[in-house]
Amino acid sequence: MSPQPHRSARAAILSRRLSRPRETVGKDSTVGRIFSVSDLEGRPLRTLVIEDEPLLRWAIVETLRRTGHVVAEAGDGATGLRVLQDAGPIDVVLMDYGLSGAAGLELLARVRRLSPRSAVVMMSGYPTPEVADTAIAHGVDRFLVKPFEMESLEAELRTACDRHARHAGDCPPTG
Repeated sequence: MSPQPHRSARAAILSRRLSRPRETVGKDSTVGRIFSVSDLEGRPLRTLVIEDEPLLRWAIVETLRRTGHVVAEAGDGATGLRVLQDAGPIDVVLMDYGLSGAAGLELLARVRRLSPRSAVVMMSGYPTPEVADTAIAHGVDRFLVKPFEMESLEAELRTACDRHARHAGDCPPTG
């Protein structure tokens, strides 16, 4: 029986996976910039999925990878924060509201501090209007109710990136 790698080793592996250079426009690097939908059109999104239900996490990750996106994953909030800290720029964080061991809004605040340029999409299988309204008031760019259609996931993530960019004031609204 071989020893299992330490959790930080997993974060380092995911970090290397996400360390691919971004596209550049002219001489300006796009690293650290908030993108609008028109900027992201046709470019893979660098996505972090934080979900504690393994089967759902697998389905989301595979759906996004099949459509060409670069995806890191975490099964809990603490691992998600380590990946976010080590992975470099992330376009969008897709996270569960009801993660075991982490309150959704507390994790959201920590994600925002670590990666203010990332759009955040929160999902919940037990939503109430109050939960969704509170999450949006705390800076979530989109709120998804589980179960949702995997076919619409990419559009939801791109919409969240566009909303985040418009609210951050770094680029004009698109379309």
